[in-house]
Amino acid sequence: MIITSLLISFYVGKTRALDYETELRNHSLSRLYSNISDDVEDSKINLSIYTNKKCEYLFNNYDSLLIHDIDRIAGCLRTAAKSWTIFIDNPEEYLTLRNSGLIELVEDDTLILLLQKKYSNHEVYKKYEEHINNYNLELIKVLNEKTIRENYKSSDTPYKYKCLMNSNKSLSESDLNLIMHNGGLCETYC
Repeated sequence: MIITSLLISFYVGKTRALDYETELRNHSLSRLYSNISDDVEDSKINLSIYTNKKCEYLFNNYDSLLIHDIDRIAGCLRTAAKSWTIFIDNPEEYLTLRNSGLIELVEDDTLILLLQKKYSNHEVYKKYEEHINNYNLELIKVLNEKTIRENYKSSDTPYKYKCLMNSNKSLSESDLNLIMHNGGLCETYC
């Protein structure tokens, strides 16, 4: 009777410990799901910004725009120079799950592999963002050098202006190469 009581007590204790670990795992997975859902929404925004195709349009149509619509060059350059984002990932839940050993309780190996891939790919995206940011800083210099701003009144913000090409400036081959490389990085990022 005593042995049976001890065995039942151990079994109940083990079951409670396992239930507690399972509850912790499920809680972490739930928060991880929430983080990933936010990341997906942020990625959609990034995708819409990086696929605006202004660099490609400007690069492919520069000669024609120079003749027929020079101020569109300035608008495209402005959009291209200011189109970038920073993706901030929140790996805390994943790292907690992994470092606590609770990730071993996740029975779906595919889920684990996808999580590991997601967090290892994050570094690649950060490198792309760094390069795009560097190109955009250079494009902003070109924008400031080659364009003028014409302010206009707006009720929603005091910073409304049209970006126009400076009449005695045009984009150099170096500027166009910068635009092409930036557009290529944005396309590859997506």
